[in-house]
Amino acid sequence: MNKKNIPLVILKAFESFVDLKGELFLVVPPENHLLKIVDNDENSDFYFIASQYEKQQGGSYKLLIDLKPKSASVPSNHQIWIDTKDLETYFKNWLDLLKEYNSVKSFFDDPILKSFAKEYYAEFEILDDEEADINPLSIRQIMLLDQHLEYIEENIEKYETDNNRNQIQEIKNDVKLIRENLTNQPKKWVVKHLSKTWAKLTKQGTKFLKDFLSEARKQVVVEGIKFILNHGTDLLPK
Repeated sequence: MNKKNIPLVILKAFESFVDLKGELFLVVPPENHLLKIVDNDENSDFYFIASQYEKQQGGSYKLLIDLKPKSASVPSNHQIWIDTKDLETYFKNWLDLLKEYNSVKSFFDDPILKSFAKEYYAEFEILDDEEADINPLSIRQIMLLDQHLEYIEENIEKYETDNNRNQIQEIKNDVKLIRENLTNQPKKWVVKHLSKTWAKLTKQGTKFLKDFLSEARKQVVVEGIKFILNHGTDLLPK
């Protein structure tokens, strides 16, 4: 789609979304839509889509929005025509629902996994950086982390059994997602997802800890992302 085939007023309505980043969502290529944002939880099918625009008789424009969930009481999708000026309001409402889903306690949560993820997440001091949810990792950090993730991706299958096949595939999917987004997501997004992946590895047992998350290897990643890199990259698995 060529932007010069789209009315300027429509382009301006989406301008604030071009560089939009956050922990709970991903702005993905819109394909045949104008805007496509998805829940970054791999087990969720929540989304926020602006699919088309339409000029009104008075010269103003409306946007067709398709979103899921519709509300706190209706988890299914909903389509509605809105004024362009209301786009950010509708997105904020959708994002507020995502935040509530992520914060609410339920019997469907895994407290052990959450505890491990919280412990790993706390090791990264960059989260105190006010711009950690805006700025990406440095090139050196990206290369360091990608090497670590590549090692996991290439070696985790040797631990696969009939009992953990689904969990191993989920970890592989997580690693793939992180690697694909190392250069286009902010520090906080990367750290959040890395912490969750480390938690899933930890829950699989001590042999996973010894191979993928020995203290030396883990600290290289933590220190590297914290800009210190005191240990050097030689501690990473070859």
